Amino acid sequence: MTETTEETGLFQYPQWRDPADPLTPPPAYLEVQEKEPLTRVMLPSGRTTWLITGQDLGRQILTEPDVSVDRTNPAYPFPVPNPEAVVAQLARWTQILLGDDPPLHTARRRMLITEFTVRRAQAMRPRIQEIVDAAIDDLVAAGPPADLVKHVALSVPSLVICELLGVPYEDHEFFQTRTMLQLERDVSVAEQKQAIDELLAYFEVLISKKEEHPEDDLLSRLIVNNREKEAFDHEALVALGLLLLVGGHETTGNVIALGTAAMLNDPEQFAALKEDPSLMPSAVEEFLRYFSPATATNRVATADIDLDGTTIKAGEGMIVHLTAMARDARVFPDPQRLDVRRNPKGHMAFSHGIHQCMGQNLARVELEIVFNTLFRRLPDMRLTKPFDELSYKFRGLAFGIHDLEIAW
Repeated sequence: MTETTEETGLFQYPQWRDPADPLTPPPAYLEVQEKEPLTRVMLPSGRTTWLITGQDLGRQILTEPDVSVDRTNPAYPFPVPNPEAVVAQLARWTQILLGDDPPLHTARRRMLITEFTVRRAQAMRPRIQEIVDAAIDDLVAAGPPADLVKHVALSVPSLVICELLGVPYEDHEFFQTRTMLQLERDVSVAEQKQAIDELLAYFEVLISKKEEHPEDDLLSRLIVNNREKEAFDHEALVALGLLLLVGGHETTGNVIALGTAAMLNDPEQFAALKEDPSLMPSAVEEFLRYFSPATATNRVATADIDLDGTTIKAGEGMIVHLTAMARDARVFPDPQRLDVRRNPKGHMAFSHGIHQCMGQNLARVELEIVFNTLFRRLPDMRLTKPFDELSYKFRGLAFGIHDLEIAW
């Protein structure tokens, strides 16, 4: 049932998944998607904004030139009670790439995109395979039973992104614990600020070292290239390092854990993937669509925009709800069903437009290798507790599972 505020009758945002049906987006979003895929909502701050749950409408907005991602814009729709505190204390580092509009965003992204091409990702396959094999070795040595999240789902993408960026992997527990605080909605602003300050201090030291002695890693190459193009200042390089590290492991890890849990809860589809590994590329795309680990992306209109006959006025905010869009029946037949044989072309798990995720090619390669290797080496693995009793991340910015104990 859709919750509304008594004073205005407006739909309240955000709303949460039902613990009894954890893999389905909040039912309220699916209700408005069917009736009003563009609707006004009330934020916790008391401000109003537009909520977009229809995929075609979301795609239009994400390619619209008259929108901004600037988090310092007063109309930016933060889904928190205290947006001013978020802007003042937390948003500074996320301005890098995530909060920059063209032409600055274009110049910065152009310097980075060559590091994340399909060819680069494919060239990393042998090393990623070594990392996955070692992680599963650790999982087997620890159990049965053992926690797949700890030994595989988080460790693999963490090590891959650390090697790519040139971040010492022995520090991964330091940044993982602090990253988690950024993605949980129920953590106080003060706790989040402390975690970000500690991460920024870490990257301040790391970037300074690489500026003095560049090595063969992404951050060092960026530093050297930037000396000519000057797209980033030192502070921006520090924030970018943090952004790439956070974005490079958490969401991929969530898909690994969720995809594995879902297959262990569905013997027919699990058997299909084990018997026919050629299904894995389409299965990965279906996992990305179905779990849609990044919940939403927000914009502010910089000019009046006509969206399906409705005018979004300049200065109004918009929340493009990627998780709801992934269940749009107008685009994906029987969208509530996870089907590894489906080829969900057009899903927007990595967002869309000029701000779509640069790491998507790398993420796809990681997911294919992890699932293929895990299902081949542990074909008899099983959950140690019922599927609906797993520890889901219900109230975070990214949906996932805290821990996933399996046996074999």
